[in-house]
Amino acid sequence: MVDTGPLDPSRGGGARIDEVDDDEAGLYALVEQVRRIRALTTGGLFDTDLAPLTDRVREVADRLEAASASTERRQAVTWSSGDYVTNCPVVGRSNVLAPPVDFDILEDGTLRGEATLGLEYQGPPGCVHGGVVSLLFDVVLGRANFHTGVTGMTVYLDVDYRSPTPVLEPIVVTGRQVSGRVSPARG
Repeated sequence: MVDTGPLDPSRGGGARIDEVDDDEAGLYALVEQVRRIRALTTGGLFDTDLAPLTDRVREVADRLEAASASTERRQAVTWSSGDYVTNCPVVGRSNVLAPPVDFDILEDGTLRGEATLGLEYQGPPGCVHGGVVSLLFDVVLGRANFHTGVTGMTVYLDVDYRSPTPVLEPIVVTGRQVSGRVSPARG
């Protein structure tokens, strides 16, 4: 029997997790603006000539490219500092791909996230792409384990899609650890 209590939107949240407020350089604020551009341009229909805006965005991108460390350097710093959560494609405040989901941990250890996914996450018309749905499941299960002291990577994730997940409507995703055991590797 599955406890659907955490899915109730009126339930309220628990303690916020994975929130990083240190943004000295303004990276998170910049990422938020890029996310806005991404959302506005996905399937965009505009009543204006976009060439002047494109030129301005290109100029900003050129300036960022000139100021940025190499991909190799950024990756090395991420892994040497252990600060990979900010780069995560689901909860990463410095990753423009990350959907707008905020996770709380409830008293019973359930990790609960709420989000409203925009058109940039759409697969079939009006529905979130199934790959994004499984991405959300993967991260909620991994973060739930992490917050109980168990770490590791997903080895197997089986998703049965029983109904479409709507875009542009609030959704709730939950996960919790049900066993502290790690399954032995299969040969």
